[in-house]
Amino acid sequence: MNKLEYINCQTHLSRNLTADETKSLTKLEAIADKLQRGVNVQNRQLQTWLNKEEYEQLEYEWQEQLELRNELKDKPSDLKRYEEKLKQATFN
Repeated sequence: MNKLEYINCQTHLSRNLTADETKSLTKLEAIADKLQRGVNVQNRQLQTWLNKEEYEQLEYEWQEQLELRNELKDKPSDLKRYEEKLKQATFN
């Protein structure tokens, strides 16, 4: 979807939304923009603008991400040995 189609789609959606829905959409788009730029967003703000199921899904996915990061942190011994030899070879 190109930018013009996106704008037209957003305009069309805005016409069909209530004032509260439009406000929520605007806030959620601002939060998404912050997250894409790497800016921290407070949990309180997420809880305010996401419904209960959406926030629970977010928490679940965050826990999965943390578990994955922990798994990747523990490198196999062969990889650690290779990195040490590579570091030594580069130094020499």
